[in-house]
Amino acid sequence: MTGQETSTTTPTSRLSSSSNSGSLREPLFRRLVTNMRTHLRHPEALIEKDPEPTGTVGLIHFKTQQNIPYSSALGDDKAVLSGISALSIQHLLDGKKTASATASACHLGFGISLSVAHPLELGDDELEKKDENPSGVFTVGGIRHIEEVTGPIHFGRLEERRIGSAGSILASMPNSLFPYEQRVEFDEDLALLQLGKIPAYAFLPGELEADMVAKLATVNGDMPFQTYQAIFKKMRNVSVDMLDEEDYIDAKYDICPGEISLAVGTGVLSADRATLYHENSSLAWASGGAVLNSKNQLIAIHLGAGRVPDDFGRKNSAVYLAHPRVKAFLRVHLLPLLPLGSIEHSAWSVFLGAN
Repeated sequence: MTGQETSTTTPTSRLSSSSNSGSLREPLFRRLVTNMRTHLRHPEALIEKDPEPTGTVGLIHFKTQQNIPYSSALGDDKAVLSGISALSIQHLLDGKKTASATASACHLGFGISLSVAHPLELGDDELEKKDENPSGVFTVGGIRHIEEVTGPIHFGRLEERRIGSAGSILASMPNSLFPYEQRVEFDEDLALLQLGKIPAYAFLPGELEADMVAKLATVNGDMPFQTYQAIFKKMRNVSVDMLDEEDYIDAKYDICPGEISLAVGTGVLSADRATLYHENSSLAWASGGAVLNSKNQLIAIHLGAGRVPDDFGRKNSAVYLAHPRVKAFLRVHLLPLLPLGSIEHSAWSVFLGAN
C-alpha cells in the first residue's frame, strides 16, 4: 500500500485512561543513564501545560495527550503506523562496541527510509578519545530495524522482539550535530537509510496544510522520572525539582512508550521555513518519526525538543522537507533510488521540482 494524497481520516480511536492504571503505570525496571552527554545532544520532551499565572511558583505539569497505539489503530491510522519502524543502532570505535541508540524511521518504499542523523553519530565524548572532529562522522557498526515493537522499551535498555535485516546509511545531510550548550540553532539532521524491510505502507510527500494539522507517528522510549528530571534541570538551568512524578508517569504512558503510535496536534513553520514546530509530546528515541499533514502526507522528520534549550518542554521540532536545502539533498540522493514509473517516483519528482 502506498500513501495516497486524497485519503484522510480524523483519528477517533483512543486509549482509555483505565488501560494504563494499576501496577503497569510504573515500570519495574529503572535504569539511569550513566552518560548524560549523549542524550543532551538532542533531548526529547513532553510538552507542558499552559504556564501558571505570573507570580506563582509551583510544579510543572504536562499537557494531556492521548496517542493511538498501533495495536488499537484502525483504517488509515493503522496503515500510516505500518510505515514506521524502530531502529536499533550499535556504534563501533576501533572495532569495539562503544554505544547504542534507538531511533524511528519513515518508510518511503522499496526498503528506503528517512530518519535523523544524530543517533548514528558518536558523541563528542567518544570521539575526543580519537582526537577527531565529530561533525558528520559515522562509525556505525550496524543498523537493524525492529519489525515488532511490543515493548517495553526502557530508557537505557531495549527489549528487542523480532529483529529485521541489517540496514545501511545511504546519505546524510551535513552539520547535523547539535551543540545545545552553545545554543546553536539547527536546520539539518537527516539520514537516508536502506533497510531490509519492504513496508506495507510508503509515505508520499506534502506540505503543511491551511488547517495546521500536524500528526506525529513514531516510537517513544520509556524514560524514568529521575532521568527526565535531571535532563529538565540541565536544559532549563535550574537547581530545584519542578516536576510532579505522578503527573510525569501519567503523561508518559499516555504517549504509549515502547509501541509505534500516532499523536494528532497542530504545527507552525519557523520564519525561515526550515523547521516545523509542533505541539505533540515525545520522549527519547522518537527522533526520526514522521510528521504528517491532515492528508497523511509526510511533511517533516521529527527531531525533538525545539531549537534551543529554552524550548525544552515547550515545543517540539522537525526538519521541514519542503525547505530548499532539504529538497536539494533529496533530489540528489533519494530520487535516483525510486524506480521510474512508480507512484513514489512520480510523487517525489513533483514535490522536489524535478520534472
